[in-house]
Amino acid sequence: MSLAWIIALVCGALIIAGLSFYLGRLLMQIKHNKAQQALAVTEHNDKRNKTLSESIYTIAWAMRDGQCEYSEGCLRVWVLLDHYVEQNKPDQSQLYPGVFALYDKIKDMPTHEARKKLKNKALMQMDKQRLGFEDEYKSLIKTDITRLIERFGD
Repeated sequence: MSLAWIIALVCGALIIAGLSFYLGRLLMQIKHNKAQQALAVTEHNDKRNKTLSESIYTIAWAMRDGQCEYSEGCLRVWVLLDHYVEQNKPDQSQLYPGVFALYDKIKDMPTHEARKKLKNKALMQMDKQRLGFEDEYKSLIKTDITRLIERFGD
């Protein structure tokens, strides 16, 4: 084998070794970045969950003390529970059957501007129906409120 071939093989081997080293460094950076990203997501979820917990807790207290109607509280709490992030998330409808049942009954009722557009007779009929649902699930909701306060309290 000639000297030129030997030099070419040595240069090729050095290039391959250099590229392999560079690839290894890039893979290590990717691994490090993924770990950093996972940590950032966890920290974000923890902060978000803390805010959600405080809101759920506050609404539950307001419902318990009669400062917030059950229908409004159930709508708000259910949305917050839906956004709460946790591993092996339990079935919230099983944990809080009263809150879920009322939410499910009234979730499609108009709110805010859509509610203002309703005529008085339709509004009164809808409110009567909503209050009937609240009365129907009152005992379950009271139990759920206690659970919510215990779970999301400081």
